[in-house]
Amino acid sequence: MTMAYLAQPEEQQKLEWLDGGQFAVLLDSAATAGQLTVGRFSVSKGEAPPYHTHTREDEVFMLIKGSALLWCDDQEMELSEGGIVFLPRNVPTATGSPPTPPTC
Repeated sequence: MTMAYLAQPEEQQKLEWLDGGQFAVLLDSAATAGQLTVGRFSVSKGEAPPYHTHTREDEVFMLIKGSALLWCDDQEMELSEGGIVFLPRNVPTATGSPPTPPTC
């Protein structure tokens, strides 16, 4: 990215996500030269993304409220309220229940 990028709340794309939750795109690949996507998730207690791997971008998220278990490859971590995590691309990750690796 060669210049600053600003997106006011009313300019952020909002998508339905995980059983009535919401995902707001705060920074997308166009704003970060394909390096990173930053979003804000709002989901019900117990909802979480499935075991997955990002192949094109790194992932960063901050937990605003509550606590969460997450896995990065085979490492289990607990994230507490206000904590932030960086998850590198090409590494399997999951939030919530222990991951079940996909079958081939």
